[in-house]
Amino acid sequence: MPTNLSQPTSKPTPKTGTGAGIPNPRGSRRTARPPPPDLARGLPDPAAATEAEVIARLDAILPYATSGEENWAVREMALYVPRHLPLFLRMLSHPRPWLDRGMVAALALGMGEGQRADVIAALPQAPGISEAIVRRGWEADPNARAGLVALLERGSPLPLPALAALAAYDDPSLYPALSTASSAPAIRRSTRRCASAATSNPP
Repeated sequence: MPTNLSQPTSKPTPKTGTGAGIPNPRGSRRTARPPPPDLARGLPDPAAATEAEVIARLDAILPYATSGEENWAVREMALYVPRHLPLFLRMLSHPRPWLDRGMVAALALGMGEGQRADVIAALPQAPGISEAIVRRGWEADPNARAGLVALLERGSPLPLPALAALAAYDDPSLYPALSTASSAPAIRRSTRRCASAATSNPP
């Protein structure tokens, strides 16, 4: 019986495969391979699949997903985003780093312009979707910017693309929080350059 991925789980199980629960992160190294024959068949109709069918399918293919939009599992999951966006947002509100990278990539690939407001509104509950927002180029949206800034100020863990977007806002008031949150050297350098420029060229 497939694991209900729309519910939070405490930790991955050591088993892998369909119906074996949350997969071991090491299983994701198989992602460069094409889908196994048993998974290449039985694709639910994206236009008609029920939520239960989508959950069962995601349970089967998530171990093969990577962060790349060219990955076969990611491209398949993206087909379900237009009709099942609430499911994806609900799943991403319970962080699972070893699975969320594929979910985020599928979200970025599959979500449409008409879903922008719903995705941005979910930021407080699912900070990880900030990467999907940046991938789509929506970080300039005033509501997205406000949501990203709010997450930064409350100390929520943010992916590197979101931190880079925040640094690119070139807002001196964000530099202290960015310096604290940014562990990546490239983000630190960007923040320091912005802070240095602001000090050298005051308004």
